[in-house]
Amino acid sequence: MQLGIIGLQLAGKTTIFNALTGENLPVGEMSGGGRIEITPAIVDVPDSRLDRLGVLFHPRKVIKTKVTYDDIGGLQAKAGKKGIPGEVINQLSQVDGFLHVVRAFESSRVPHTSGSVDPGRDLNSMQTDLLLNDMVVVERRLEKLAIERQKGGRDRAAIDREIAIFERLSESLEEERPLRTLTYTEEEEKIVSGFGLLTRKPILVVVNVAEGDHMPAKDILGESGAGVQALTLQGKLEMEIAQLPAEEECAFLAEYGIDKPGRER
Repeated sequence: MQLGIIGLQLAGKTTIFNALTGENLPVGEMSGGGRIEITPAIVDVPDSRLDRLGVLFHPRKVIKTKVTYDDIGGLQAKAGKKGIPGEVINQLSQVDGFLHVVRAFESSRVPHTSGSVDPGRDLNSMQTDLLLNDMVVVERRLEKLAIERQKGGRDRAAIDREIAIFERLSESLEEERPLRTLTYTEEEEKIVSGFGLLTRKPILVVVNVAEGDHMPAKDILGESGAGVQALTLQGKLEMEIAQLPAEEECAFLAEYGIDKPGRER
């Protein structure tokens, strides 16, 4: 599985990346000076069941499931006005799902690029950019299908079926409903899957909170979080704990009242 970590600048994407992977990339600064940067890391998926089976059956080798996290830096608010950069779209279209990091912590050292911390606003901003990108893709496809229908050369009934599919996608996007909320037949899946539509991909919102903040994600996001899967992580604290030796990690988790590290959640 490959997951892209997305979010606005200074939301704490790299902090969450470090917490999930144990890496030690620099944090608290504009990624690449505002340029697009993508940093991958491959880690084992924690699974205590597999560990217990290994103890019981003593296999020659235990192979854990892997997950690739891509830290995608450089996205800006209101990217939809200019469009998400092509290199980022190419990367986003390749991942299996998104972790959308939303900032909910205050820091005088790392001021918010919009001047204030508002998780609901930031969530909506990024989701809107993804919707606008898909609208452009769908509209372009409908234009090409209309031309193809006039010229002929392919079965007209097949063209009409494809037009109906993309009109349904367009209607959903115009109503600001992500395409992942729709159901697809096997034929529709085959037709749509090759277009890299971003709002079809599953997404988990990670609300990056300050140390000691245990407020549920749904309370932080308010109405903006309706219908969205979300959880909170004390990003900076989890990052620091993830970089400790394994024997110390459990003790620190217990001290701070964290049942499971973020990578397991």
